[in-house]
Amino acid sequence: MDPAETNGPVLTLLLIRHGQCTSNLQHLVSGRTDSSLTEQGQQEAELLGKYFRKNNIPIDRIYSSPLIRAYKTALELAGDRQQVIVDPRLIEKFYGVCEGIPEAEWFEMMQKSGKDVYHYTPEGGEPSESVHQRITDFFWSIVNETVPESTAASSTSGSSSSDRQAPRRTTVAAVTHGAVLYGYALFFMMELGALKLENPEATPICNTGVCQFDFWRDANGKLVGKMIYLNRLDHINGASFSVKKVAAGQMYD
Repeated sequence: MDPAETNGPVLTLLLIRHGQCTSNLQHLVSGRTDSSLTEQGQQEAELLGKYFRKNNIPIDRIYSSPLIRAYKTALELAGDRQQVIVDPRLIEKFYGVCEGIPEAEWFEMMQKSGKDVYHYTPEGGEPSESVHQRITDFFWSIVNETVPESTAASSTSGSSSSDRQAPRRTTVAAVTHGAVLYGYALFFMMELGALKLENPEATPICNTGVCQFDFWRDANGKLVGKMIYLNRLDHINGASFSVKKVAAGQMYD
């Protein structure tokens, strides 16, 4: 079943990473450090907002992590169309003793621990279970509001296009951080069956990369999810700079 084949509401969830910040440029672990956008990061955010407005892509609500690099990215996405809703559940993971250290050192420490990015918690850092819980809480709060169980839909497959009505669609954007995205959100989408990745730790989410997922209810009220795209960077095409690709398990050139 596809979103176009339901007569119930559809949630389009856009998960977006913030623009390049000073810690990204210096190859440092950002974590909760309130690192500002670089000049390139500001340009990335501006291009993101312009792309959505130029292509008339509607967004009903925009949520953001409280950290400045995410909030400023969300402001550019919103433009003068709407307010940005700050939600602390979208904040980056706290890395404890690893805050501000070189990324290469953090990757080495994680690898030596024998754990993956999802299970590795540096001394004094936020436990993985805590990050997973707040991300899932955020997701279900959006789902329960936009696609509640009471809206179980019947399939319209077989109906003529003239009889079929477009589903009611709510688009929600969440501007957050790299570790939250590839360390937790993508794993959660896999748990839901909305995403299949053989090696999620090697999946890069670039600065201002956009991931889209659609969710709806089937005739039995079960939530169904589908990935539309991952790490989309159409807004960067033609820019005078390139973005650094970083995944949970490795860094790319």
